Amino acid sequence: MSDLVKLFSELSLSDPSVWLAAGAFLAVVMFFVIRSRRPSRYLLSGGGSNADSNFLPPTNWNSAVRRTDEKRKSVRRGGVPTPISVVDPLQARRPMDAYVLDRSTGGIRIAIQKAIPIGSTAQVRPQNCSEEVPWIPIVVRNCREIGDYFEIGCQFEKELPWNLLLLFG
Repeated sequence: MSDLVKLFSELSLSDPSVWLAAGAFLAVVMFFVIRSRRPSRYLLSGGGSNADSNFLPPTNWNSAVRRTDEKRKSVRRGGVPTPISVVDPLQARRPMDAYVLDRSTGGIRIAIQKAIPIGSTAQVRPQNCSEEVPWIPIVVRNCREIGDYFEIGCQFEKELPWNLLLLFG
């Protein structure tokens, strides 16, 4: 700290290096101020020049970037795990507790304590809904063991209305 104080105390306004450093700093600041206020070449040319031909205008950009290995037609989204009840007609008569890990308009991925065979059907219903909400039929598409529970990918048998989809989180 004392070296910095000593350096500034020895500076003189008659020293040309002080004026050179101040001028360079001011030139850099002015460059960025002027550049940010000038319209882009794309807007001035009414389209794109040859240098800009590789870029699409913002109106043509896709809103969601899709992975090339993604087979789903609908975008999957995560969120807070939502508690649901699952009934497997072949194995249990009593509903099992499960959680929705992610969801889309086409189906859900759930975490559950028991495996459900691939290709079988089950019924699900959110636990935080009224008794009037119907049980929703699903088809199990994949099932894998993760530690002490199973992650099951399920597809809705038919397209659900938004009011039912929103109950899954």
